[in-house]
Amino acid sequence: VIKALHLKVEKVWHALPLEMKRNYQVATEACKAPNSCTNKIIVDALEQCPEILSCREMIAYFISHHFQLWHELFLQASNIDIHNDADMMLQALQKNGSSWELCSGELRRDSNFILAVAESCPNVFRHVSAPFQWEHPEMVIHAMETNPEIMKEEYHGLCQQVWENREVAMTWLKIGGKWLDDYFPPAFDGDAELVLAAVRNGYDDFAVASSRLTSDKSFVLKALAVDARIIGSVDTDIVDDDEILMAAISRDPRAIDHIEETLKARGVLISFAQRIRRRLREYWAFQGEVIESIKSPIQRKRQCPLTMLNQGTVTMETYIAKISSYIGVMRDEEEIAAFTATSNHLAEWGI
Repeated sequence: VIKALHLKVEKVWHALPLEMKRNYQVATEACKAPNSCTNKIIVDALEQCPEILSCREMIAYFISHHFQLWHELFLQASNIDIHNDADMMLQALQKNGSSWELCSGELRRDSNFILAVAESCPNVFRHVSAPFQWEHPEMVIHAMETNPEIMKEEYHGLCQQVWENREVAMTWLKIGGKWLDDYFPPAFDGDAELVLAAVRNGYDDFAVASSRLTSDKSFVLKALAVDARIIGSVDTDIVDDDEILMAAISRDPRAIDHIEETLKARGVLISFAQRIRRRLREYWAFQGEVIESIKSPIQRKRQCPLTMLNQGTVTMETYIAKISSYIGVMRDEEEIAAFTATSNHLAEWGI
């Protein structure tokens, strides 16, 4: 009979005597038969053999293959407290996020269940009430951390209030989400850490920063270290500062293209380039005249007083450091590299 059900379920089922239909094995095979596509047969099998309604294996099967029937029949008729069964409800949620409304209050208060739902059913939020999301930001955060790409598509399902949670906003930015003007509260525009996190996803998001941040030199330098192209949104009161210009241009020549045309028209970059190159000439002159005179006195045709400073490596380096500090010549390798890169990048742009 079971083999026949798998071949022609509808014809065989209708031909079976009532006693055979009440057989648990026969009834379950009729429900699971490959061609058992008519709900009428399944409903009849459940009526003839109600034991199926209390079988965990069959409940899991129906959730997976006949979700609507499970929703209509099992929830009401089963002896198992499905609403309070974490495994079954998790399986149902994976099939359809609307099953959230069927979860018992006890399950919704279970932190482990909440995190499991967030991890395996990130599309559930469109069915989760705003108050619940607001009260359980950890659910939203866990969903973002475990399913970043899906949450980037499903973020519309999150309520407005949950975006007011700073940790939620920070997690969103850390997974690569863009700044959400329509969702983030205005106060976030002045949050340095949030704005920096946003800049890591795209320099254009620096434009949301408050005037307090865009005019804060220390903050701007941190932002330039992330992406030099943000210089186009830096406050005009500090954008022509040498340290800021060099921090931008030395890191990325594209920053020059983002500097406002008004600055270029005023010749700011030309005078800046002149100052940079003057410092570099001073450095190379110091290298060629002072340091070489100290290090290689024998190669000089005439005696130089600086040769007296060649009294061993340690002493000599001490003297060189003191002299360079006194006359204001660069010695720090990173600073020299930054000046050199700035000069080269400006030259590439014909400046």
